Amino acid sequence: MPRPNRKRAQKQVRKPVLMSLLRRAFPPLLLLLLLGGGAWWLNDSLRIQQWKVEGEDKIQALAEDAVGRYLAEQNDLWHTWPSRLRQRLLDEVPDLADAQVQRNMNGTLLIQVKARRAVALWQKEDQVWLVDEHAMPYRPLHKGEWPDFPLLRMDRTHLTQALALLQVIHRGMPERLEHISEMHYRKESWKLILSGGELWMLPDRNAEQAVMRVAYILGQPRWKHRRFRVDARDDKRWYLRMARQGVI
Repeated sequence: MPRPNRKRAQKQVRKPVLMSLLRRAFPPLLLLLLLGGGAWWLNDSLRIQQWKVEGEDKIQALAEDAVGRYLAEQNDLWHTWPSRLRQRLLDEVPDLADAQVQRNMNGTLLIQVKARRAVALWQKEDQVWLVDEHAMPYRPLHKGEWPDFPLLRMDRTHLTQALALLQVIHRGMPERLEHISEMHYRKESWKLILSGGELWMLPDRNAEQAVMRVAYILGQPRWKHRRFRVDARDDKRWYLRMARQGVI
């Protein structure tokens, strides 16, 4: 076949093939565009119209402020999905222990919040952090804030054991717990500083058992209302002497 005729025949073959491919591809592409446009419209149209936060007064105010800022920036179905909004709240509000989010399709939002329970303070370099009941430091103190909790001066790895010791003291000597001002961890020993010049030195090994023994001894009627400096680091012999006010 001459060259011009061959080219003409190839063009005639390509044209029907191209039209066939377009006819096959057009319906799926159209459906995809319709679905994408519908999803975009639905996502943007289902905005939050009303919302309410329930919880303790202080944490409620913090959560309301965080939700208000978030909705001002991202108010659509995708960003206000309950699990996503819950995680955003937990990230934005450190004092929040948990949040339950209920979203209705009519544009209403109900959020129930639960505050963290701080039980101690933790010294980290030049900052002091709040520590919750799970030994988790969750935020540094604000300016002018200083709640009445024991101050823990130690590496973070020892916080769990420190809170366990405080729990033992709470069970055995609840009246002494409120007098603990500082708690130190040193090599193979614990140091507890209490008000009234009282000081307890405990061994690292079997520290909880040592605390229970201290609780038993100081709980006796003859010792109960006195303040002592206790050195219980020696398994065989303990040293007790009367504490002097203001001396550590």
